Amino acid sequence: MHKVLPLRALAHPRELIRQFTPNWFTLNMGTGIVFVLLAQFPLDFPGRMTLVYGLYWTDAAFFLLFTGLFITRWLLFRQYALPLLRHPVQSMFLGALPMALIPLANGLATLFPQWPWAIGAAVQLWWLDVLLSLAIGWLVPSVMFVTQEHSLERMTGVWLLPIVPAEVAASSAGLLAPHLPLDQARTLVVTGYALWGMSVPLALGLLTLLYLCCAQSKNEPLRAK
Repeated sequence: MHKVLPLRALAHPRELIRQFTPNWFTLNMGTGIVFVLLAQFPLDFPGRMTLVYGLYWTDAAFFLLFTGLFITRWLLFRQYALPLLRHPVQSMFLGALPMALIPLANGLATLFPQWPWAIGAAVQLWWLDVLLSLAIGWLVPSVMFVTQEHSLERMTGVWLLPIVPAEVAASSAGLLAPHLPLDQARTLVVTGYALWGMSVPLALGLLTLLYLCCAQSKNEPLRAK
């Protein structure tokens, strides 16, 4: 029964808030990628846009739910939320939050351009995403160096999560810019290039280390023989 109704395994409904972690925002990342790709799919098929709009609003509903749970956890269970920053894996998933927000901003601009407020709201969400990306991209690596314990042997791809959001926001700037007046579009594009420069070189460095780690782990059985 717990597999069908997993919340019944909780001792109290508040446990849903206390145990909430930011890795749930990866659901929004995946759903966002799907409706963005479907909206630009070169081959049309019956119900395609209905599916796109349905996925968008489902994604928005889940994002609001997860954001509410995340904020409530920090308000009610701060003693359990603060150790999140010191966790060597869960802290990385803070980067999923800004990456989950970007598809919603892109969707407002591309799916609902007929709404007079959609472009403005999309730009405001984009700037909010930029602030979150920069804050997480600075905070999480700083905590990694100062309080967490890491080694090359235990390195995984989740190390990229705090770094990549700035790159994702940079790509979104090019999508939003054509919908804006020239001055605003130029500001977004220049900011996007700056975000790209702050994210991509670090991500490439981490990928190099990750490939080195994978190569070493692959060769270890051969050396043992």
